[in-house]
Amino acid sequence: MPAKVVGVTGSPRASGNTDFAVNSVLEMLARERDASTELLALRDYHLKHCAGCRGCMTAKRCVIEGDDLDRMVQPLNEADVIIVGSPVYWNSPPGVMKDFMDRVHGWFVAGPIWEGKQAGIISVAADGGFESHEDALRGWLRYYGANVAAETRLLAREAGDLEANPREREKLDRFARDMADAIGQHSLISDA
Repeated sequence: MPAKVVGVTGSPRASGNTDFAVNSVLEMLARERDASTELLALRDYHLKHCAGCRGCMTAKRCVIEGDDLDRMVQPLNEADVIIVGSPVYWNSPPGVMKDFMDRVHGWFVAGPIWEGKQAGIISVAADGGFESHEDALRGWLRYYGANVAAETRLLAREAGDLEANPREREKLDRFARDMADAIGQHSLISDA
């Protein structure tokens, strides 16, 4: 059975470098590993901010209603592999990504909901600030049990920069190959 790969783009800008990077990896994994792929563009969903109400502590899920959180989380829960792509805004993920991370927090009391899943992180920035951004994404994925199999840092500012830069494209291709290897290892474990 082919692996199900969900690519999350945490960029508020449609068709920018982050979207290009995540889509490129999904296309490669579909082609090279016959993976079933889905893109989850967080900006396309209605998501309220975390209210800090702590209702999730007893409900074991976020209790805020009237938005798309459940529709956003479902593909990730069904995935074998999660690719998270996010631009770096002031050394951290942008608001749309951070809101999603905060709201998923409601499930943490249920345990490692993504245990056994492979994950990869794509960080895109104009000139740096990667460390704390990656720490936040890596910590979030690992906290829920995902194994972070690969990470890459891509330098790009304006839409089209990444696509036009062979050096950055090579880094993205290397990341995609690493994720393909992680899928291969996941398949071996699943078949055992």
